[in-house]
Amino acid sequence: MTLSCALVYVAAFAPAQGEPVQLALDPIRFPGSQLLPPVLQVKAVDDAHAIGGRNLDGYVAADAFHRVFAPDVSDATAATMLAHQRSIALWANLEPSGPTSWSNTPSWSLIPTGDNIIPPASQRFMASRIGAHTTEIAASHAVLVSQPVAVADVITTAAGS
Repeated sequence: MTLSCALVYVAAFAPAQGEPVQLALDPIRFPGSQLLPPVLQVKAVDDAHAIGGRNLDGYVAADAFHRVFAPDVSDATAATMLAHQRSIALWANLEPSGPTSWSNTPSWSLIPTGDNIIPPASQRFMASRIGAHTTEIAASHAVLVSQPVAVADVITTAAGS
């Protein structure tokens, strides 16, 4: 039996080696992200790995979460997602990416055309650059929750390649 390997990017970044993911949110080249203040909230947190033991974490403001992150899910689902939201260390968006997996692995990309977090134009650019088989769907950044069958179909296709 031969095992194949494929990558599936779902509403995701696909940076090149040495490239911080923050470049994919460049509002000049890729307008459309609403992940800016006041939607993007920042708080100082203890972080043993950060210089000085403190870091900045970013998260989607509670009053904007449903509208910006997951407008295509129910109020109850959005509330559950908000309750389980995890922040991201802002330095993670600025740190240069390591070696890419996509440079020698077949890739698929599912791009939600209503993504208010990672602009679809940015996702298209990254998908094109990595030579991904691309599918677009009318969905938000929360496409994994709002369109699970479409996501599963892309994964199944990639797995069968």
